[in-house]
Amino acid sequence: LEIGRNIIYGGVGRVKPLSYIPAALSEVKVKGIEEIDSAYYLRFSVIDKPNVLSKLSGILGGCSISIASVIQKGRNKKGMVPLVIMTHLAKERDIRKAVSEIDILDVVCDKTAIIRIEGDSHLS
Repeated sequence: LEIGRNIIYGGVGRVKPLSYIPAALSEVKVKGIEEIDSAYYLRFSVIDKPNVLSKLSGILGGCSISIASVIQKGRNKKGMVPLVIMTHLAKERDIRKAVSEIDILDVVCDKTAIIRIEGDSHLS
């Protein structure tokens, strides 16, 4: 809150951090989490068989999510492999929609790990 107020008033320490200035707050529009654009790290636990990557990338593409990179390690004893996808900038709502569709696929063994990556311009 203090940082936002300092940005609005163009200086540091001009407004006490615990003060309340309705005019300053009315000028700030907070974007809903569903609307933010960010790059994402997605870690899937999938069965190692043909067409798995195709299924996942098809769903991501259908939700307007572009892939920046893919890393897949070798198979473990249970036949599951971690599949890591880094995305270009995407909307949070699109990521959530895609992951909810992917997590119910029969080739997905566990819930997807999602990490938002902020400020990484090479993934934009």
